[in-house]
Amino acid sequence: GFVANLGCSFIYGPGLTTVQRACPEKKGLVSGILNLIFGVSAAVMSPILNVLLENRGYLFVNLFVIVLIVMTNIIAYFLLSQAEKAETSVLGAGPALDMSGDLSVGEALRTRQFWLIWFLWAFMGASGISMISLSKNYTLALGLTGVTILTAFNLANGCIRIFVGMLTDKIGAKITGMIAFALAGIGYLLMPHIVEIPTISLCSVCVGIGFGTLFTVTGPMASELFGLKNFGMIFGLIFTAYGMVGGIVGPAVSGFLIEKELKFLGEAVNNPQRPFAAIMGGAKVKDKIPVITNLLDKVDILIVGGGMAYTFFKAQGYSIGTSLLDEEGLDLAKDILKL
Repeated sequence: GFVANLGCSFIYGPGLTTVQRACPEKKGLVSGILNLIFGVSAAVMSPILNVLLENRGYLFVNLFVIVLIVMTNIIAYFLLSQAEKAETSVLGAGPALDMSGDLSVGEALRTRQFWLIWFLWAFMGASGISMISLSKNYTLALGLTGVTILTAFNLANGCIRIFVGMLTDKIGAKITGMIAFALAGIGYLLMPHIVEIPTISLCSVCVGIGFGTLFTVTGPMASELFGLKNFGMIFGLIFTAYGMVGGIVGPAVSGFLIEKELKFLGEAVNNPQRPFAAIMGGAKVKDKIPVITNLLDKVDILIVGGGMAYTFFKAQGYSIGTSLLDEEGLDLAKDILKL
């Protein structure tokens, strides 16, 4: 895992450096486009790689990804070389970028701005990582409806990047970041005190906006502050905050929030106001057995919805046509109906 992630560091950083140097007047926009593609590609490839992982194994998937990375980089190098030659032949050599005032790595490390951005990555990165952990636990606890939390976060995190990039070029990275990070802070502070899925999803949207903005604005911000001459090395050092600190703080924070949420939900379940009704959703009965059996002794009414409902209809002898059926959970549904 460490070696695989080490390899990833040679992809994102050079890509961001290339677009920053290629479009110095539109740093925000190109950063937004790059980060949007970065996120969308992950969303597209994840289900494909999951299928390959289940059918071909871990070694095959890693080799497959390595081949894709090598081929993509070769193609990118060829396209960039051709673009530079074409631009030179049409416009001439042109003036080189003025990098005389750019900071060295050592000089950047001695500035307050470097460490402010570093800590920004540490804590905003932690919030994004913790959202993934929180969403997974909500999904397991609440069924299919919990998926909306992660979906809302991912959509906001991905779609906001182009808009943030354009806004950065208009009003600057600092103001854009302040607005987005304030929204993320509000969403994160409210989340432990809310149990309704739509409101939790709205809070996750706020965190997603902050997380997407983090990726988009910090590249242009760093190039403006420190220059482009040593941008790759400087931004690489900033990015260490994401893995070294955010990767540790994020799960710790999510654990605290989950503990607080479970305590709140536990009191609501153990000492409910009567009549007490619960609504279950999802597709598979088998995955919900522990929750259902636990609730049956506590609720006055248990309402089963979503795709899982058809399995219970089938268990009672009703025809469900081509509707979703969990064949493995059919006998379990029959046993539950007898309770």
